[in-house]
Amino acid sequence: CNPIFVEEELVLHIAQSIGPLIKCMCDDNRQFFKSNRHWHGTIQSFAALIHSMLFSKKAIKTLLQYEGLLEAIIQWRFWKNHRPDIVEESKVYTRPREDRISTVASIGEHALVLLMNDGSKKIDDDSTITEEGKHMLQAIATTPIVSRAYDPKCKVSFVVGFIRLLKLSSDGAQFLHLDWLIGHADCVDKDIIAEIIDFGINFTPDCLHARMILFTSLKMVLQTTKDLHCNGQPSDSRFAVAIRCGLFEMCLNFVTRFGSHQEGDKVLDLVDKIFEQAHAVSFHKKTANAIGEKRRNIMKEMKSVKDNTKDEKYMSLVNKLQSTIDLNTASCSRCNKKLERNSVKRCGQCKRISYCSKQCQEDDWHNGTHKLDCGDIASKIVYFRSAPADDEKDASERDKAKMDDLIGNIIMIEKTLFLEHACDVIKQLLIEHKDGFLDHLLIFDLCQHPLRIFPATE
Repeated sequence: CNPIFVEEELVLHIAQSIGPLIKCMCDDNRQFFKSNRHWHGTIQSFAALIHSMLFSKKAIKTLLQYEGLLEAIIQWRFWKNHRPDIVEESKVYTRPREDRISTVASIGEHALVLLMNDGSKKIDDDSTITEEGKHMLQAIATTPIVSRAYDPKCKVSFVVGFIRLLKLSSDGAQFLHLDWLIGHADCVDKDIIAEIIDFGINFTPDCLHARMILFTSLKMVLQTTKDLHCNGQPSDSRFAVAIRCGLFEMCLNFVTRFGSHQEGDKVLDLVDKIFEQAHAVSFHKKTANAIGEKRRNIMKEMKSVKDNTKDEKYMSLVNKLQSTIDLNTASCSRCNKKLERNSVKRCGQCKRISYCSKQCQEDDWHNGTHKLDCGDIASKIVYFRSAPADDEKDASERDKAKMDDLIGNIIMIEKTLFLEHACDVIKQLLIEHKDGFLDHLLIFDLCQHPLRIFPATE
């Protein structure tokens, strides 16, 4: 049935007529067979038949209309590790030295490559992906690795199972398939993020694999990936999960292990891109909370990098990450005491200004400035949202709430930064304006390390 040897129209005709056979072979209960021996005697030939037909793009569309076929192709690959019943039966019903399970798994692997390529397209070419292809990739990515008839509670998706297989083999070529799914299948969830970070921390053998993990991780934490250069919008939720799973520790570990490698500059560039995206989203609530929770572990890994090298490239990366952590360092708005994330107390009205204690909050209200600016903070948030861009006019209440949090976090960071550097700013202004000044525009630079505040020159 391979169209290389047979006319494609004949292959399509066979595909249109093969429905009953597929239903028979893909039924996990095997109700159409007299015994399990008969099923084991034909499954390899059936898998080879389906594989050969997948070389025809016309046949692919027809075959995938049959219920259970795609699931069967995917699950063949996981029989050895997840279907002990089939493995034990195979030992009884196959000849000695015949590893039918591995053969069927190999056929399933090659069949999946054909499906992901849609018969002929190259997996490393973004220009060939279509909406239909994306739906195909999503169906593959989210299919469970064992049948519901065998384990109705199984929630392990193909991508999660695939990553676990990669941990055992570390096959670089297979990583292209993983990257393709992450980039186009819209399948990233907590389990996938956890598995990829775990692979990076515990199963990365060399610089090449480190680069592939970093590239995949970069796509993983973006909501959209427009091209192979990972230009997209960073996701607050995905970054928060990745940080909790050890994203920053993994990146810093790669800097130490592979930074001096011949291809080390490429590793450092990818780490730099991840840190840039993290900095951009670090004002958001979920990412900020995740950084606060992992702060000590991240600082420990940063210290390890500093202790091992004084290279400018390494230190630049460490400083960039340090600036992200500094953005999420809470401090009391009254006494400027540094606070642990779990000890922060916020104003009950504006819910933006933080304090170390009720006493500081009351003191700031009666003797400080917060009584005057509490309402002003809320008005600033309204001002920022008063003229949304065209694509934001139909924003949901959830999006508006996220914007409120974002603006409030920036205001709090700016106030903390001002309290820490007020004396230096005033000294600088007195030097520039010897006759005194009444007010002055200040610039907050939150993109670099250290975070800066300075008077505007004009």
